[in-house]
Amino acid sequence: MSDSRRYLKQESAELLKNLEARDFATVRRGLIRVDALRDELDEKIDAVRTDMLTVSSGAVATIRSEQIKAVVISVVATLLAAIVGLIFANLVSGGIIRSVRQLLEGTRAVEAGRLDQSIDVTAADEIGQLAGAFNRMVVQLRDNQRIRETFGKYIDPRVVEGLIDRPALTAAEGQRRVMTVLFCDLKGFTSLSEGLTPQGLVKVMNRYLSIMSEPIRSNRGIIDKYIGDGIMAYWGPPFVDEADHARFACLTALEMIERIATLRMEVPDLLGVRGTPMEKCDLRIGIATGEALVGSIGSELLTP
Repeated sequence: MSDSRRYLKQESAELLKNLEARDFATVRRGLIRVDALRDELDEKIDAVRTDMLTVSSGAVATIRSEQIKAVVISVVATLLAAIVGLIFANLVSGGIIRSVRQLLEGTRAVEAGRLDQSIDVTAADEIGQLAGAFNRMVVQLRDNQRIRETFGKYIDPRVVEGLIDRPALTAAEGQRRVMTVLFCDLKGFTSLSEGLTPQGLVKVMNRYLSIMSEPIRSNRGIIDKYIGDGIMAYWGPPFVDEADHARFACLTALEMIERIATLRMEVPDLLGVRGTPMEKCDLRIGIATGEALVGSIGSELLTP
């Protein structure tokens, strides 16, 4: 195309020269050549323009194709990221839900009184710390239950409940209250015990204390202590109203007297002997109502 421009420029210069020389025949031939060169140049320009349009259209198509690929890749990457995120979220939420469900089931078990439940601590996060705290709470409740069961063999369950759950009831400050106290023991039990083996004596003692303790507890009394064959029990606030404790103590004494005959009948079977070893034994009962000093009394130190 540069050669055509050069030829066209040369022919134009030659044409101007012929015009100045008034050589019109040459000028007409020059015009024909100039027109031919111009037409040739236009054709080349059109061809270049067509090539440029073709190249630009191809470039645009390529760009659009790359854009579509980029969009598709972005969409696929976003979908994959969303799927991976959902899977991870489900795993995390599933672990949290399982841990919370275990805590809920464990709490319901504790509420139902089953203290043998524990939760596996599989993580060190807040849920794991909560599970650990729950396990420690269950252990403490289990220890308290064991204390209740152990003390319940020696101390009235209501007193045990107060010692554990209401320590204010066992405050060191003393108080004066009107109470009724019952004492009872077996007359002639010393001579009876001298003729029994240690195993037989324990059987008789346990059965005697069990039979005589039932009326006390059924009449809302508190067994304070066992002293050999002696039993000490009391009635008073906060377990029994002041107007009722003397009546309950007297009802207890009557029931205990009725049960001594049952004990005489059961002792031979306990000892595996004939006869009535307790025929010389009888029940002695004393009841007193009056003002008493109550409070937590004892040494602050425990001796081994």
